Amino acid sequence: MSIFNYDSPIFNFLGRLADLCLLNIIYLITCLPIITFGAATTALYTVTLRMARKADGYLVRSYFKAFKDNFKISTIIWVPSLLIFLLLLLDIRIINVSLTNLSPLLVGAYILIFLLIYMLTFVFPYIARFENTVKATIKNALLISAAKLPFALLVLIITYGLPFALLMLPKNVSYLHLIWLLLGSSLTALISSYLFEFKIFKPFIAEEES
Repeated sequence: MSIFNYDSPIFNFLGRLADLCLLNIIYLITCLPIITFGAATTALYTVTLRMARKADGYLVRSYFKAFKDNFKISTIIWVPSLLIFLLLLLDIRIINVSLTNLSPLLVGAYILIFLLIYMLTFVFPYIARFENTVKATIKNALLISAAKLPFALLVLIITYGLPFALLMLPKNVSYLHLIWLLLGSSLTALISSYLFEFKIFKPFIAEEES
């Protein structure tokens, strides 16, 4: 088979790369209002989870349909979480100014921030794969991630470890930041989606379908 054939691995790879770039750009644009971050992240995972199980169709249409369909529940979870996050950051700033030593209040605030980020990391992929109430969504996302903790930790490393490592790189490899801007969020979501689809969610999907 020629490498220039449309069905060749090289063309499939380039096509997937173009899809990820387009998906990343759409995602970043729809995240800009901030309030839409939850719906945008759910839509991102809806598309990448379908990619992982080779069920992806029209990318743009699928993205905006998922954005619209899941806007309410994603926003109901995201907006209060954002407000709590900002309040915790404010608390940390006040505590740092008023106290010189590490206090239990400061440690507690950091723990709450971690738990909030942990919850949000798994809530939006859960919404992308399952339908449920707000309360059940948060509860199930936490329970499922706890049940599959090694894979959940791997998702955290992929989602936050890779961007952090990129920020630590010297300025002479700044071109990597441009690459990240083009496909960073969609690429990490796709990698995580393989873990969600085949490791974290798989037993619960089978249970729901049976």
